[in-house]
Amino acid sequence: MTAMLQDPNMKVTAKIMEEIDANLPEGISGADLHDDAMTGDTLAQYNLAICHMNGTGVSKDRKEAVKWFRRGSELEDPRCQYALAVCYHQGYGVECSMEDALEWYQKAAELEHCKAQYNLGLCLEIGKGTKKDKQGNHLKDAEQAAVWYRKAAEQGHPQAQQCLGVCLELGQTTAICLDTGMGVEKNLPEAAKWFRLAADQFDVKSQFFLGQMFENGRGVEKDLITASKWYRKAAKQGSEQAAKYLEGIKELIPAPGIPEKPIV
Repeated sequence: MTAMLQDPNMKVTAKIMEEIDANLPEGISGADLHDDAMTGDTLAQYNLAICHMNGTGVSKDRKEAVKWFRRGSELEDPRCQYALAVCYHQGYGVECSMEDALEWYQKAAELEHCKAQYNLGLCLEIGKGTKKDKQGNHLKDAEQAAVWYRKAAEQGHPQAQQCLGVCLELGQTTAICLDTGMGVEKNLPEAAKWFRLAADQFDVKSQFFLGQMFENGRGVEKDLITASKWYRKAAKQGSEQAAKYLEGIKELIPAPGIPEKPIV
């Protein structure tokens, strides 16, 4: 029997919906939302766009989804603005355009949307959708990237907290190792604080980075047992690097500090 192939468009839609946290209230369908959406109710416009993404009570139609995200965006709804930015970023229902994505990330970020703030930071750090120099290269802005990482981090965004922690630890934006421009002044204790906040939200990189800081006494008092704890947490989430560091640190502390049972 031939296995049924999954429609790749379904995967794209699922990815977009996950990115924008597209959860409809129970019992809501597109047919119930149209009148309110037409009167300018931005929540109805946002939910109607989602209904068009998954075909709930209305036709499944990417362009219609984008249309309603755009209407809400023009009424300065940050949820719609962020969703529209993601559509431009991914080429969902519109032609892919990082310039347009950046514009809408910026608008949503200025209205305190934390995911938009984080994505805006990434775009500014690596130069996606930004203005070009005379050679045609997209400009990077490490300082502004750090500003937006901080804004998102202060709202509890774990990846932004991790990025900000790296900025503060190294004095530069190297969250994804693509930029060497100075973003913030080095501040190891504050870096450890942001790594800890992200690590508590199960951000695996932050758990590993925090382990390194405790192992080496960077920004915190040196504590090998605490370092081993964070290495173990990261290793349990699949970090091979953390597992390697955990094995290496075992020889440096008393046996009771690290259980001998294997990582599971």
